[in-house]
Amino acid sequence: MPFEGTTAIVTDGASGLGLAITEALVARGTKVAVFDIQAELLDTEVARLQKHGGAVRGYVVDVSDRAQVTTAVDQARADLGPVLILVNNAGVVQFDRFESITDELWERVMAVGTDALMFVKLLGRWVALAGRGRSLGRRSVSSSGRSRGGFCLR
Repeated sequence: MPFEGTTAIVTDGASGLGLAITEALVARGTKVAVFDIQAELLDTEVARLQKHGGAVRGYVVDVSDRAQVTTAVDQARADLGPVLILVNNAGVVQFDRFESITDELWERVMAVGTDALMFVKLLGRWVALAGRGRSLGRRSVSSSGRSRGGFCLR
């Protein structure tokens, strides 16, 4: 699938691996909608990429909130065109020992890491309408300070 001129959404795309993916897509001529919950960081990185000619827009989105995801996807489509690439990179890793997990933290980890996958899958209807597209989901598991990443292409 050619990248130039297509539109991608990258969740948690303003830092870390998400930012690296955003930068790689922009370098290939992809228009990128960056979804991130960190507004200030999002604004900084989007402005930096735009300064270098990238077709990038930032959207403050909590991907565990279905209404926010739906609104942001609709706006990204209006701003950048049909979405053909989804990189579902968002996740929460804030603990290192199982016994230290509070109920509130567990609910947040599950909301972003599991429920958000179901909300972001709403993109499938627009990708299907476009007739082609790809999604990439990244997950990491943290235990005792060690992380392992996993990738799955569909």
